[in-house]
Order: sequence, then C-alpha cells, then structure tokens
Amino acid sequence: MSWMKGRKSSRTIFMAAAAISCVVGAIILNTRDQAVEASKAVAKPVAASPAAVFPANAGTLGPIPDNTCTGPGRSVTFTVSGLTGAPSNIVVNFTSGSPAHSWVGDVDTVLLAPGGAPTHEIFTFTNPAGSGFGDDSNLAGPYNFFDAAAGNWWAAATAATSVQPVAAGDYRTASPTGTNTSMNPVFAGVANPNGTWTLRFNDCAQGDTGGITAANLTIETASAPEPAEFDFNGDGRTDYTVARDVGPGASGATNQIRWFTRENGSGTVTSYDWGSATTDFITPSDFDGDDKTDYAVWREAAAGVAGFYILQSQTNTFVFQNFGQTGDDPAIIGDYDGDGKSDPAVYRCPPFSDPDGQCFFYYRGSNANPGGNITFVPWGFGVQGDFFPNPGDFDGDGRYDFCIQRSNPAAPAQGQFVLLRSSDNGIEYINWGTSSDFIIPGDYDGDGKHDFCVRRTVSGARQHWVLTRTGATSFVQWGSTGDVSAPGDYDGDGSTDFAIWRGSATPGQSGFWVRNSSNAAVSFVPWGQCPNVSTCDFAVASSWVH
Repeated sequence: MSWMKGRKSSRTIFMAAAAISCVVGAIILNTRDQAVEASKAVAKPVAASPAAVFPANAGTLGPIPDNTCTGPGRSVTFTVSGLTGAPSNIVVNFTSGSPAHSWVGDVDTVLLAPGGAPTHEIFTFTNPAGSGFGDDSNLAGPYNFFDAAAGNWWAAATAATSVQPVAAGDYRTASPTGTNTSMNPVFAGVANPNGTWTLRFNDCAQGDTGGITAANLTIETASAPEPAEFDFNGDGRTDYTVARDVGPGASGATNQIRWFTRENGSGTVTSYDWGSATTDFITPSDFDGDDKTDYAVWREAAAGVAGFYILQSQTNTFVFQNFGQTGDDPAIIGDYDGDGKSDPAVYRCPPFSDPDGQCFFYYRGSNANPGGNITFVPWGFGVQGDFFPNPGDFDGDGRYDFCIQRSNPAAPAQGQFVLLRSSDNGIEYINWGTSSDFIIPGDYDGDGKHDFCVRRTVSGARQHWVLTRTGATSFVQWGSTGDVSAPGDYDGDGSTDFAIWRGSATPGQSGFWVRNSSNAAVSFVPWGQCPNVSTCDFAVASSWVH
C-alpha cells in the first residue's frame, strides 16, 4: 500500500515512507520534480561517551612536601570506574591552597595512568626567564589543563609578578622548554581506563611550600563502534538490501514482501519473506540490542490493531508490538531511552482535513519499562504535512531527540528545524535549507551526533546540503532525477555515506552507487531489479527520508 499525506505546504508527496505497493512498488512519488523518491539511513557511528568527572580522593589532598624532587611527593589520586573504551579526551583540574604554593618554578606536575604508565607532564620547572631558579610567581587556581585549551602556561607565568599567582584558567600542558604539548595521544592507548589515576606534585627546591586543596580528573572515552543502520550481519557496515513484492506467499499474504540482502564485504546473499506489500511499511532496526538489524514492518490499522511485526535476529523469534494507528508516521524508529535497543515509535498530527491541533511523538521504551508504558511528547502544532520528523540523536547522549522540519515562520519558503534535546530539554531553532527539501538523516562527520542534511533536485541533479553539529557546512552533488536516496555507513568508518539506488529495466544494471565518506571513492554494487517504474524493488536503506 502507499501512505498518502495531505499537504498544506508546497511539498506535496506520497509519504509511502517505506510502504510497498503493487501499484507503486514502494516508490515515493515527489510531485515537486515528478521523480522517483525514497527514504533514509541513520548511521550509528563511533561515538564519544559523555565525559565523566572523577573528584580527587579526599585523603590524598594536602601539602606538597618541600624539596623532595623524587619519590611520591604529593600524590593526588582519582578512582576511575564505569568507563568503556580508551580515553579520547582528558581534562586535569586542580587548585593550590592552605597555603597556595609559592614559586611555581619549584614544582613538577605529572599525570600517571593506572599502574603508573603511561605518564605525561602537566608542567615542570616553569622557567620563562631562563634563570637558574625558575619562575617566581605563585600557584593558586583553579587551573584546567586539556588539549583544546587556548592558554600557554609559561606565557601566563611570565605575565604574573613574583608575588602574584598564575592566572586561573584553561591551559595546554607544557614541555620543560615551555612549548605546548598534547595529552590525549599519550593516554589513547590505555585500553581500560578504569583504576587509580595519580596526579603527582614534586617540589624540587627548598624554602617555598604549599598544598593542593582540590582536584578533578575528567575522562571522555570513545565508545566501541556501533553497527550501521541496515546492517543485517553486525559487521558495522550497511548492507545492500532491497524489498520486492513477489505476489502470494506461503504465509498467505496477498502480496508477500521478500527481502534480498547482499552482505557488504563478503557478498553473501540471503532472502527472507517478511510482511505484506498491501498493508505494511518497511521499518527495520535493532530492536533486540544484538547490533544486528532486525526484519520489521509496521502494519497500518485502527488503534489497538496497528503494530510492528518484528523478527528478532538474536533469537529468530517473532515479536508483535501493538502500536500506532492509521495515519501515523512510523519512520522515526530509534533508541529513545538509551539502552541500545530501538523502540517502537510513531509521529502523529491531526489529519489534513481537520483544524490545526497538537502533534505528538509517541514511543514505547524498552529500558526499565515492564508494563510497556507509552511516552508521548507534544511537538508541533498543525496538521499532517505541516511538519516532517527528522529522527536522530543530535546531542550525542545515546538517545533519540525530537526534531521536526517546518517552514520558517519569518520566511515561509525557507526551512527551519525545531529540536528538543533529550539531554537537557533545551530547544534549538536551526534555519537550514528550503521548506520543500527532503531530509536525509545521518551523522556525516562521525562525531556521534546526527547532523542536518537536506536534498533538493536542481536541473536533474541531486544536491545535498549538510550542516554538522559543529557548525561546519558542506555541499555534495550525488545522483540524479529518478534515483532513490539510500545513505548509510557502507565503509564502516562511523560517518554516513552518500548513496543512491538506481533502477534500470536492463538486467544487471540496477544497483547501489556509493560515495565513501572515508576517501570519497565511488563504488557500484549491482543489486535488485526494476522491470518498470511500477514494479521496481524498494531500497531498504531509504526507509526514513522525509
């Protein structure tokens, strides 16, 4: 079947959103350019975990022993636990007091990983003037040392007089000659960062003393690579998959959906019957948390009857999730509660013919929810076609956020994304693209946060405009009128690749054209068929474009 969404806006399309039909062959018709269209792939890259802050063990704070250049000195320790993966970013913070240490040039400060190695000098024998006694300014703080800091430690010591402390602030770590050094690469090889870290202070001359009254160690780790969406074998790369209406099936379906997958890399071919082309929407995702995409469809029907039919890859068992109702948009499936499993979800607005009303995101979380309670988030006020959901995790907290695209109220021809972040309930208004652009969700720079990518067709060419969460922008032209957007992480580098599926009536000429994000290499993988526009295969990696 096809799912038609009425529109008050200029974007009037058949929102098949991954429904397969014997009439339209699961291809979305875009009346803006009268071209064959389709949907998404939300890549799930190597992401940075949220930074964890570990305060110093209170009993290890105190005075720095005077004139003890070797030995433990003042060894401030931090007990680190609960981290997964090697450190990707480290911040060292400390304050000197009771009293603040005088004559900073006496002090050598080193960070040691669990077990005592590797080590990295935070600063040592600060001596900008090149004297035999080191710099005579004092310590106080608080001071933060990290690789992205702007401050130079020796320059700050030069600016302070003999009775003044080095200014509190953010600094790079320093070599014995005062040049900036990098801390993160030193500890990037610590596979298990859990354990006791030590920040060691040694005083290497007599007569000036002081102590450490507070310290914190902040560690951010790189999470293990997560599989791309539409990755049916769990190797971290999007596979080449199409779905086809094959007519009456053994299960009794009037129009059986058959999935054909060519595994990325190995080329292994599989096929599987799942769903009915007359009623179902293609909605594959990882519902059981085994890092493999599960076969799944959403069957549109009245409330209490509609739902997701899921074949879990972990146990090869069928699960039915009663969810949604006729008119809902199921193309927003994702992990809304941060447990590593996709949750049933739909977006719902009043019908086009009704007065404007409240729109909602609905999802049923799988994390600590034995009763199967449904969470709803009001987001958008209008009718079907006024807003287009943009699924993804935009703040990098491991949970999907609530984001819609709409016409910019100040300039209706322009597009605006309205984002509700799950991490802090903060709201963002992002002006990007035009109101008629298609949304191609994904993380295009591999930083663990979804970006804003829109696509429009100009003179037959598919133009993609990307705004990353860092504020960087880029433009990529990929595909032409009639091509189906099928982005995903085909090269396994954690970034979404630009890809299209191009149907051809010539046998062997239908297939995926992929532009790798890792090296911009272009590849063609023949897969699928398209005898004519009404019987083309459906590229499964196109299930969430709006």
